[in-house]
Formats: sequence, structure tokens, C-alpha cells
Amino acid sequence: MGVLGGRRQARSRSYDAHMLSPAPPADDPVVEVELWHVAVPLRAAFRAAHGAEHDRVVVVVAVRLADGTVGWGECDSLSAPTYSPEWTADAFRALREELVPDLLAGGGGRAADRPMASAGLATAVLDARLRSVGRALRSWLGAGDGPLDRTVVLGRSGAADAAVVAVAEAFAGGARLVKLKLGDAADLAVLRAVRSAFPEAPLAADANGSLDPLDQATLQSVDDLGLVYLEQPCAAGDLEAIAGVVDRLATPVALDESIGSVDEVRDAIRAGALRADRRGIVNVKPARLGGVDAAVEVLRAARAEGIGAFVGGMLELGVGRAAAVAVAAVDGFDLPTDLGPSSQYVDVDIAAPVTVDEEGRLVVPTGVGIGVEVDRDRIRAAAVDAAVLRR
Repeated sequence: MGVLGGRRQARSRSYDAHMLSPAPPADDPVVEVELWHVAVPLRAAFRAAHGAEHDRVVVVVAVRLADGTVGWGECDSLSAPTYSPEWTADAFRALREELVPDLLAGGGGRAADRPMASAGLATAVLDARLRSVGRALRSWLGAGDGPLDRTVVLGRSGAADAAVVAVAEAFAGGARLVKLKLGDAADLAVLRAVRSAFPEAPLAADANGSLDPLDQATLQSVDDLGLVYLEQPCAAGDLEAIAGVVDRLATPVALDESIGSVDEVRDAIRAGALRADRRGIVNVKPARLGGVDAAVEVLRAARAEGIGAFVGGMLELGVGRAAAVAVAAVDGFDLPTDLGPSSQYVDVDIAAPVTVDEEGRLVVPTGVGIGVEVDRDRIRAAAVDAAVLRR
């Protein structure tokens, strides 16, 4: 199983066999919400076309039900409004002043223009309710518990020799696919060097919207590399430009920033930016889409139209990653997940680490709720701000 020579990963069951289980009981109200604005140093700075992250700065959410059960979620916005309009300091404020008060007053605690903040709060509520009935998130999603093939994503380095070593280490560690970030000509030169060193290896690239759709020479250079896919070649909102790239490339195109909902999947299909006959792909990120339930709906919508899918990563800490791994275990994803083990990102996580097995495949947490236990002492040590709101 996995990606070999650009072929998609097979699954044992059809995606349309998946159905969300009934929602866990909702009669026990949320009585308290804790918000923790934390900063955890990354093992190495992660650079993409939209900027660099040196620390993983997120909002960790803890909700308490009336029966005392506590559930956890994570808002995985970045430290600045680069990848998306949301950023962590503003998400902390919005959760404290808008979303949490709405939830405690009996509302939904969601906002369409704040999907990452909404996802963090919604996941915490779902985790609490699942824990209250002793059920695992993966079970509620109808997901399997077997290990998952994974993609190792390498940030921009500008150094070909270092990239070649990193790619070799990734494959030696069990990666089924390696994806490199693109942003400029130097990154393209690195990608060429990697392809030269690994002529048959499954490689992908992610431009994060940085390519000029009119620069045919660069597009052709990328196309000549035999990639499994090219992710988000042009700006998120320019579906016409992306459709033009799709028309001109033999390489499958994946969309990330362009897809924030089921409606946007359909918009991209109508515009020709996602085409089944060109093996179009959607990067499904639960944090960016508003939560695990929204992510599964995007998966369903994409697969119903013959579009491929995989679960992408947001450099999540342990809470967010555990929830995302449960989504990645749902049937229907036909490419390896971008999610990696905790040790790939941080020396010490805020929760029990997500791990890989002896073959380097990602292990799906099997505990109740999101599947991992959270370390409050580590959260307190990493906190730069905190708030407690009660009903």
C-alpha cells in the first residue's frame, strides 16, 4: 500500500461505506472553558512560501461538562495571518470574547469566518462528550485503527545537499512520500537536485500559492520532475488561474488554501481547478475546515466527484494532531497523510505523543475521546496567556 510511482494508495473499503455515528449525548452542558495561548519551540524552523514558524504557537482549549468530564481541542492557526486570515493571538481573543461566551450561553460556539478557532472549541466539546460515554473519536468517525502511510513534508531550506540528506532520512524512516515546499527559483533548484538523487522516488511539491500561472518555463520545469502532485500552485482565490495550470500540466494538482468548505470543493470543480480526469486532489485539514465533522464532509464531497484526498498537517501539537489522525484513518483517503509523529516537530509535546510503528507508519491513538491524555503541567509551562470562562 502507499504511493509508488505516482499511484494512489488503495483502501480496503469504499469511502461511501463511512457514516458518522450518532452524536454523543448533548444534555450535559458545558460549564467551564479554559483557554491556553501556548508557544512550544519547534525542533527546527519550518519555512514555507507564506513565512516561517520557529515556535508552534496555538490555543489549547479545555471544556468541562457539568459531570466533571474534561475535553480538549486545539486551534492550529499560525503566528501571523499569512497562510490564512486567522492568527493565534487574534484567535485567542475571539475565543475568549466571542465564541466561548456564545457556547456558554447556549449557542453553537462557531463562526464561519473563524474556522480554526471554531474547530478548536468544537473538538474540545466533542472530546468531552465522547469521554463522558467512554468512546473513542476514531470509533465515532467510523475510522480504522490500523497504522497509516505517511508523507514527510520538508520546509524550504535553500540547500540542496541538506535536502537530499533529509529526503534519504525520511524514506529510511518509513515515509511513503516526501513533499518539499516551494517559494522561489532556489527551491525549484533544490527540488531538481532531490529528483536527480532519487530518480524513481515518490515526491510531491507544495507552492502555497507562490507560482506565477503565466510563467510557463517554471511550470514546465516542475512538470518535468514526475511528481505525484503539485499542491496549491497559485493564489487560493484565483480558481481561473489554477484551472489554467491544471490544463497545462500532466502533474496532478492538489488544492489546500483554496478549499475551506464543501461549497468551495464544488466551486473548484465548476471552475476546472479540480478535475477528476486530471487526477485532482484535495488537502483535507480538519483545523482549516472547522473541525473533524466538516473535514469528513469535504472528503465525501470530493470523493463523490472522483477527486482524490489526503489529510494535511498544520504543525499541530499533540491535541490537534491526535484529532487529525483520527480523521486520516477514515476510509476514502487515497494518498498518505501529511501528519507525522510528535518527535518530528517538538522535543516535548503537550500531550502523550503520536508515534509511528516499527515500519514508520503513523499509529492511530486508540484511547477514549481524541485518544491521548494531555499534560497540564506542560501546557502551563508553555503558556503565554490564559483565561477561564464559566457559565
